[in-house]
Amino acid sequence: MRAQIHFQSCWNGVDLYKSDNSHVAYMSAIDDGICPPTHPVQLVHLFIETLYSVSSIVTSDGGKFVFSQGDPTGYGFHGDFQNGWDMDVQTVAVQNCANTDNAGQISACPILQASQTGAYRENCPEMPAQIGEPVHGTLAKLPGCINVVNGPANAASTDMSCPAGSILSPISTTKDSTPRATATAAVGGSFGLDGYKYLGCANDTAGGVRTLNALRTVNPTNMTVEYCQAYCMSKGYRYAGVEFGQECYCDNSINPTAVFGIDACYYQCTGNNTEMCGGSSRMMIYNNTSPSFVPTTSTSGNAAAAVASTAAVAAVPAAPYASNYVGCASDLVTNSARALNGTSLASVNMTVELCATFCTVTNSYAYYGLEYANQCYCGNGLASGGAILTATGSPANSTCSMRCAGNATEVCGGSAKLTVYRNTAYVAPVIQPSVGKYVAKGCVTDPNTSGRTLAGAAYTSKTAMTADSCVKFCLGKGFKYAGVEYGQECYCDSAVRTAGGAVVQQTCPATSALMLCSGNKYQYCGAGNMINLYYSSIL
Repeated sequence: MRAQIHFQSCWNGVDLYKSDNSHVAYMSAIDDGICPPTHPVQLVHLFIETLYSVSSIVTSDGGKFVFSQGDPTGYGFHGDFQNGWDMDVQTVAVQNCANTDNAGQISACPILQASQTGAYRENCPEMPAQIGEPVHGTLAKLPGCINVVNGPANAASTDMSCPAGSILSPISTTKDSTPRATATAAVGGSFGLDGYKYLGCANDTAGGVRTLNALRTVNPTNMTVEYCQAYCMSKGYRYAGVEFGQECYCDNSINPTAVFGIDACYYQCTGNNTEMCGGSSRMMIYNNTSPSFVPTTSTSGNAAAAVASTAAVAAVPAAPYASNYVGCASDLVTNSARALNGTSLASVNMTVELCATFCTVTNSYAYYGLEYANQCYCGNGLASGGAILTATGSPANSTCSMRCAGNATEVCGGSAKLTVYRNTAYVAPVIQPSVGKYVAKGCVTDPNTSGRTLAGAAYTSKTAMTADSCVKFCLGKGFKYAGVEYGQECYCDSAVRTAGGAVVQQTCPATSALMLCSGNKYQYCGAGNMINLYYSSIL
């Protein structure tokens, strides 16, 4: 479902504002056309468009789709525009980009492209909610005491406020902060620890030989330029490179394939959002020029040595693909949209055999695929736009061409390309239909914010949870209901409770939304806020 709000685009040329909004008017076709003679000045057209995935919302239990202010009709969709543009930037953009045939693409407007970032999800994550009410997923009720009003009469003020005496949700206060400018290193200039000079933003193919290849560390919460520099210096490496906001690479040589002066180093450092730490496959590199620095003599993993080694084996024909090879597939290569979207593994010693063991023995997936020479991905089918590019053939004519980091005679995908294999021994996991006297009764939501659906007894096991062990536990406590959740949690009770929110019994979601039991990779054990429910009437 698509909802749109269009703002008036025609101005009378006289009044900056009139309380009845008569100073502005719509074009003849609302979002297109011409302005009326009374409002001859055409403004830049503003509109808000929101897409809703209604097919992913379960309504068979009597639920409904409704806007957050209680309107199920769509006539109350509302939006406000607040101008936060830098006025100099906005003026140039309007003058040069507003009426060109560029389909509204920021990349086609140089003044806007200068501020374009593909790292908005990482640099601007969703902030924690200030009001302690559930606002994600399917809700039992609207937040803030809002009532659903079907019309045709307007909602009353009492439909949008909490009655006297209501217990209000807790509110978390926020502290004002002082804006700080982002520190940008100048090429050739000093930055970070004493002695370090910035060389620039370079590409990083993320293949078998990275731009800096000798050593790597990751810090998802505290990475900074100084952290990386200190780490590499302590290990005896002259060059320190930051990438993807949280990754640090070290070496005493730079891969000859590195190209400096490119864009897209716009990820903020996870440990200091006023510093930049590279980008997606883009590395910001710093050189330790201190005369007192003594580099390590080790060449293990060194980019120069690795490049020479790779060149030496490049002429050696790759080993034939195994009989369970499916083909070379495309991969969209974003953290949230992988073609094989199960678990994953990265290793400097990656081989086809290592990936196969990880995806089929350690875990239980129908497919495994290798990419970028050192990455392994598991899944039960190609998703997120992945498609087979080369279905058959030998490594010599495949679209995938990178040799495995741990075995140069094997092929491990390519740049955004996966060599995909089928797990011929795959057994699909199931929801256990029954355990002794207990029979599976579908799934039930667990609104655990203020009271569990099953609250009689519980235990957790990160390594040994199964439907069988949970039922046995609940049976020993004398409870009629047993439920497994989050893959590792077990809950018991003699009634399905509604305290803390409406409990919805329903058909279980698609198995892709369920989690494997921690103690049995062939069984499902619920999901987040979703219990696989078992019931026995013979107690």
